[in-house]
Amino acid sequence: MDNSFSSDESQKIHDITELYSYYKTLSIIAEELEDNSFIPPINEIKDSFDHLMRVFGVKCGFKEKNGNYIQENLDAVFRHVYRATYDLLDYIRIYQKQIIYRKMEGFSRETIVTVFPDYYPTIIPEVEQCLTKIPILKGDKDIGDPDIEKVKEFVSITEKLHEICSLIDQKYPALIEYESKKQSEEQVKEVKQEEFQIMGHKIAYKSAIVGGIIGSGIGAIIAFVLAYLYL
Repeated sequence: MDNSFSSDESQKIHDITELYSYYKTLSIIAEELEDNSFIPPINEIKDSFDHLMRVFGVKCGFKEKNGNYIQENLDAVFRHVYRATYDLLDYIRIYQKQIIYRKMEGFSRETIVTVFPDYYPTIIPEVEQCLTKIPILKGDKDIGDPDIEKVKEFVSITEKLHEICSLIDQKYPALIEYESKKQSEEQVKEVKQEEFQIMGHKIAYKSAIVGGIIGSGIGAIIAFVLAYLYL
């Protein structure tokens, strides 16, 4: 029983292993983003395992196959892992974009600039640069002629966005605290303004009453004097 691999088969196993290492990294990132499992890449990995077991079934002597059976199944393993990796990359991209933008929606510009000064001048340009590259890399996906270097670049961008998501998560408590404090101060200011306006109305009302009383008194005195003079 010959359980050794040819040089071409060994190279393909090397490529599969490298590609799977990227898939594993992405699966961990995906689990951090969303509790629910994303089924399509999982099914691809299950199918890849089936082809891999066919290879080892021959190498371990459980079945006999001739020709390119081993290479064909190793190629199939690679294709399934390749598709699984791209499925995860696309899935992660959607959630990362939501986290980066939606998490910051509830905060005023003042809060963001004060608590997270790098957000507008540094973080947003980096995010936009990454999001611009992703469609290009997706367009380069070719199951007939897969390019691991393109996968590596895509994974690198995803890891960069993951770092940005983590940074936003770190800043999030401080952002909430500052925004809450700011809103509380604004509410206190509004209450004081309302109290000041009410006080002003009261003063004006009382002044009108006093003025009326004083005016009535002066009028009575003038009438008395005139009546005295002409009697």
